[in-house]
Amino acid sequence: MERPRLLTCGAFWAPSVSEPASSDCCQASASAGTTSESPAQGLRFVRERCAPLGLAATALHQAILRAFAGTGGPPALPELQATAAAFDRPATPILADLHDCDVIRLDHAGDVIVAYPFSATPTRHLVRLADGTRVFAMCAIDALGIPAMLDTDAVITATDPTGDHTITIEIVGGRAAWNPAAAVVFVGVESGGGPSADCCCNYLNVFPDRPTAQSWADAHPRISGQILDPSDAERLGTDIFGTLLHPAPAA
Repeated sequence: MERPRLLTCGAFWAPSVSEPASSDCCQASASAGTTSESPAQGLRFVRERCAPLGLAATALHQAILRAFAGTGGPPALPELQATAAAFDRPATPILADLHDCDVIRLDHAGDVIVAYPFSATPTRHLVRLADGTRVFAMCAIDALGIPAMLDTDAVITATDPTGDHTITIEIVGGRAAWNPAAAVVFVGVESGGGPSADCCCNYLNVFPDRPTAQSWADAHPRISGQILDPSDAERLGTDIFGTLLHPAPAA
């Protein structure tokens, strides 16, 4: 199956963009609305369309996500080769395709370093799952999506980009308690192109309150964004990541 033209996450909701860039972020038609979406709406559109095509790719993607959830890190290549072999396919080209459409990110050695919402390296967003597993999320929205995706309780500990404030979010039975209660999430994007890990994830952060978030946004005018209340941020994370481990539809 041939993929539609690709969009970069930075280009999707930049107000001045009329033609999508041809780079490696996500699957979307070239005629998709690229001028009217808010950062939150654009993020939802982008991540929902950065999806694997086919049963083998979906199985490999879900195996990667489950490994992160179970161990805090990605699986080794032999494990992925075994998953792909069930479909009479080698894993390496499937992983390359997942990378190209920004479902995962590979390093120069071909190892998985990102599988949204997970990061293989430490970030400002630590998620402690109910079973004790500690995982790092790529951003604040990804952190909020992890408990929904895994259907588990969790505690998120996040540091705002100034490094001056720590925010905790305890999720029990699908309900979140934010500390401080006035905390908000800034959803931003750097103009230009590239995968989400490069142009979006650094700019989706928790702040202790709206004035602090606005102050940071004012100091970074090149970052387009909006401030979300906790309930809207939780909903966005659930919408993007909540179904990633659902069974793949029959071919």
